[in-house]
Amino acid sequence: MKALLALFPALAAAALRSKVAREVSVPSVQSMEAAVAQLIQHKKEPVSQELVSEIKTLLEDTVMPHLHQQRQHIQAQLDAASQHFEECQAATPERERTAPLRAEHEGCRYAESAAVDQHASCISELESLEAAKDEHCRAFNELNQIPEASCGVRSGENATAWYVRILAELHWAQERLVKAEATCNAARLAHTAKVGTCADAQKVLAALRANCSAKQLALDQAGCDLYDSALASCSAEEACYQQRRSSHDTLLANARDQEKTLKVELEALLRMQCLLETLSHRHIEAAIDECKGKKHDTENISLVYHNISTTSNCSVPGDLKPGTVAYERRLFAALPDVVPSRCGATCCVSQQLLPAAPVYQAVRQCYSFRAAYSPPLIPGEERTVEDTAQDCQQRCKRTVGCGGFSYTWDGGCFVAHRSATKIFQPGVVAGPMDCLGIPNECYGYNRKFTPELDGHAGGAVKVASEEECQKRCFDTVGCGHWILWWDMRCHLAGADASMSYEPGTVSGPSQCAQGVSVVT
Repeated sequence: MKALLALFPALAAAALRSKVAREVSVPSVQSMEAAVAQLIQHKKEPVSQELVSEIKTLLEDTVMPHLHQQRQHIQAQLDAASQHFEECQAATPERERTAPLRAEHEGCRYAESAAVDQHASCISELESLEAAKDEHCRAFNELNQIPEASCGVRSGENATAWYVRILAELHWAQERLVKAEATCNAARLAHTAKVGTCADAQKVLAALRANCSAKQLALDQAGCDLYDSALASCSAEEACYQQRRSSHDTLLANARDQEKTLKVELEALLRMQCLLETLSHRHIEAAIDECKGKKHDTENISLVYHNISTTSNCSVPGDLKPGTVAYERRLFAALPDVVPSRCGATCCVSQQLLPAAPVYQAVRQCYSFRAAYSPPLIPGEERTVEDTAQDCQQRCKRTVGCGGFSYTWDGGCFVAHRSATKIFQPGVVAGPMDCLGIPNECYGYNRKFTPELDGHAGGAVKVASEEECQKRCFDTVGCGHWILWWDMRCHLAGADASMSYEPGTVSGPSQCAQGVSVVT
């Protein structure tokens, strides 16, 4: 008995060799449990209640608190580790950094839109004035011819009557000629003045567009800087997560091992307390067996494991990168119907797809759209229906005296005399008898392409000519075809779009070939 009593304090001291130790030696605690069991089962010498009380006090006041202190220490490490990943998270991209540049660009585009409307209005007026000039001057030219009819004497007319009649007719013809000449000259002056006005409007528009393009470049470059910063932040976050994930995995494995050890120790301690209580039982052997077989609850020493993500979810928003459809939709969708310039900033998709950006080159077209010849028909000829403008041109080549043709949206073909004048006429395409090597197959008539491009990049905008619509397509990433409707709104479609019939439209590819074959 004395040997056991001497052994217990030594085992207790070994088990509690340090109150701040990270873990208690399991064999020592188990040895304490074995010593208690031997002490209770010793039959030669009874155990004093004073000793039992001292052992209970030691277990409750020293051993049990020590186990819970260890648990708190480990839990504190887990709690701290759960916050480490939050420190890695990258900041949200500061979109407001580009707000001033965006506001400047928007203001400029609205001014450009007004200039586009003014220029388009001027061109429309110019075309009307040109048609009026051609009509008035054609009438003057017809009058400004020496009459071919003879000035013969009428039946029963004497010399005096003949002179009076001829002078009256000449005077009347002279008045008409003078009036027609004045009208022609006035129409020419009005047309010339409008040409200057439209040229000035074009210069204003070009200057505004260049200014807006410069502002857009500054905006796009700031967007690239923001995009690059966001990429760098995500890379730093991923590196931080990777570094802390390794230490967190090690900490988690150690915590689970220590938790398992703590539960083993706590269960041994609870069995010791149970064994000490058997001293008051009459059937001590049965009580001891019951203590050894009892399942003791150790949940109060379990650790709390935080449900945290150890993988970085950082991603750069898709609409942050200039040159993408999402970026243009976010920044340009609310702008007026003007053409945003090709993105020239360092990170743009267009720069990656087109390392050396080609230069747009307009190709002179043989046919004139929104034009017709007047008078439309050679005397004796009638309107026919042809499948294409080329077929109408072939009819003109077969017709004696034909100098040009007019082709309407419904297939109507008119062959005009070579003396006819070309006038402005919406919904009609006109052309000469022979294109003489000038391409006539690049632009198409009465056709459209679908589906159109999504977002602002493909939205309809007002333009002044077919060439401007084609250039817009050329400058837009992903555009393969353009469609100009009767209201002069330019639509864009992809290279794989399907062609279908649409009356009154003009369409074509993003760039005309320089050596297009022609119909002869």
